[in-house]
Amino acid sequence: MLEQAGRRAQQAEVYAVSSQETPVSFEANRLKQIQTVASRSVTLRVIVEGHIGLASTTRLDTPQALVDDALALAPFGSKAYFDLPAESPKDDVPSYDPTLAEMSLERLTEIGQDMINRVTAYDPNIVCSVKINKYVAGVVILNTRGCRASFRKTFLLLNLQASLIRGDDVVMVLDGDASCQQPLDYAGLAKRVVSQFELARRPVEVSTGQMPVIFTPKGMAYTLLPLLQDAFNGEMVLQGLSPLAGRLGDQVVDARFSLCDDGRVAYSPRAYPCDGEGVPTQHTPLLVKGVVENFYYDLQTAALAGVRSTGNGWRLPGQRPSPTPAAAIIAEGETSYDEILADIPEGIMVDQTLGAWAGNVEGGDFAAQVHLGYKIERGEIVGRVKNAVVSGNVFAALADLAAVGDEAVWIANSFKVPYLCFRSLAVAGTE
Repeated sequence: MLEQAGRRAQQAEVYAVSSQETPVSFEANRLKQIQTVASRSVTLRVIVEGHIGLASTTRLDTPQALVDDALALAPFGSKAYFDLPAESPKDDVPSYDPTLAEMSLERLTEIGQDMINRVTAYDPNIVCSVKINKYVAGVVILNTRGCRASFRKTFLLLNLQASLIRGDDVVMVLDGDASCQQPLDYAGLAKRVVSQFELARRPVEVSTGQMPVIFTPKGMAYTLLPLLQDAFNGEMVLQGLSPLAGRLGDQVVDARFSLCDDGRVAYSPRAYPCDGEGVPTQHTPLLVKGVVENFYYDLQTAALAGVRSTGNGWRLPGQRPSPTPAAAIIAEGETSYDEILADIPEGIMVDQTLGAWAGNVEGGDFAAQVHLGYKIERGEIVGRVKNAVVSGNVFAALADLAAVGDEAVWIANSFKVPYLCFRSLAVAGTE
């Protein structure tokens, strides 16, 4: 395909993916479904007279048809401001575990049932749903400028949802984990879920007003961190949609807060030796002591910004690359969890939310229903919060930090986050 495309295009690139997924699901504490899904695809990108043509197929027996499709679409495609990479990246980021790749369906089923047994041993009235997905993939990237990239990837994804109904009170705990290697601590996952049920035994209500709010590592990773990462997307910055556009070098949040994007974390589901364009991944500081240091780019957006790609040009089969964050790491602070808690006369702790929607999400605004959170009084957790919404702006909140925890933990091996305490956020509760 590459040879044929290279005869008729100024530049051409082949992106080939073969994968096998093995999803196993449990519902209502019982095994529901086991599947094995294999797929392969080839995506061809060409640059003809300065414009991009893109076509994809799952058939490998008609290469000429794919080349013809890509060339036919090029006149209508976006203008290319970049050259494809000429150097081949090293396969130097560990992300493949043969032991995980060979894990049997029986073993996956045993893991799911064992997690359910561990949670229901705490209370047999708890109803669990479990989703396990083993993913094994191979990626090959070739282009006409000489880049040759090839790597394999494994990862195991665990998601556990556990619900307990007491009269008209429903407690639902969601947690998960992921890794590219064995062993994955599924017993620890079940233990965390049980500990949440223990904290949630007593429902309490919270009043409406401005108050201190602690985000747990999981709460921060899935509620506020995605809003923050979006603001560093090079494409959004170029379009003026990011609140950080034109703010490179500016202090925008508290000096105790630093954030980096890292595509080279060993065995992280978000780490690879290179991105979907063959550009080596890297460690990219985004915020350093509250100062905007960098944004993340693919080849196209980097060329438009006049910088080099950061190796964040991720893609799905059949789609064009786009700037996508890798593993996110928030630097640890100096305050222990006990000290953070002790300094709060009245407030809440947020562990999981439903959505982070608001009128201006691109500007960092959020309004999230507290799906699992706790009320704090005089430095102690007194019960589970019911019927509360927390809102604010992620940049204003980070500019008014009360404390940053001294221990960061990995969430699904994709986000490394400490506890964060915000001095004052709006909480809408029940009067």
